[in-house]
Amino acid sequence: MGVSRKYQNGKAGPPAQEGVSNDLSPTEIADIFNSKFRDAGQLTRGNITKNMGNNSDYFGSVDGRWHLKQAGKDAAAKLVAEAKGETLAA
Repeated sequence: MGVSRKYQNGKAGPPAQEGVSNDLSPTEIADIFNSKFRDAGQLTRGNITKNMGNNSDYFGSVDGRWHLKQAGKDAAAKLVAEAKGETLAA
């Protein structure tokens, strides 16, 4: 059974898979990115908090762990749709 996580806006997030969290620490983000996207270059752990904090409409932090807010999910969906040549309903 999944565990619902509380986000900064007070709404419950989607259930997490058993043993899987919906939020990540800066170290976890850097480790995952660097292992999956080596060709893009090294992601610096120290810049994650600064850059995500500068985009607070898209990212939220609770106890030093970052998550994607609904606006960030919507923006990501739009970028994926554009890359596929599709359009999203407004």
